[in-house]
Amino acid sequence: MDTINKSLSQPTVLDTPHSSRAKKVTLCAFTLDNLAIRTLTPYLEKCGFDADMVFFNDFKDIQTYLPQLLEMDVVGVSLVTEELPKALMLASEIKKHRKKGRPLIIFGGVEPNIHAKESLQQCDFVVRGEGEEALLEICSDMNNIESMQNVSYMRNGQVVDNP
Repeated sequence: MDTINKSLSQPTVLDTPHSSRAKKVTLCAFTLDNLAIRTLTPYLEKCGFDADMVFFNDFKDIQTYLPQLLEMDVVGVSLVTEELPKALMLASEIKKHRKKGRPLIIFGGVEPNIHAKESLQQCDFVVRGEGEEALLEICSDMNNIESMQNVSYMRNGQVVDNP
């Protein structure tokens, strides 16, 4: 597994269980040439978040890294169409083991933009279009999703696409 991170052996967690601001964010991809997480990670760091990036090769990598991911407040996954099965597997594993709905799972990239409903079966939010501002907003105030632009989510079984 190829990983780039700062200190995943000592993750920072939320100060209180109901804090709306993420402290620890990990962005994931399935190819080393994924430019999205390579640009979003330093952007989040510049905005004051403890952000890391991880590149997964296969299911074994996901299983190995899962305990660290479960300590995060937000796990973002950047993907293209052929990576959807791996992304769904990753999200499913996180959802099986997470506590109190954390970490939040966010998908971004080409595939979730085209097939938001299918993606939202496993992730909490889809960031549409350019992700910098939407991701920053989600990480800054995780309780105010309804007013955020370029974010899709499920409400009562229906996809909601914020403008």
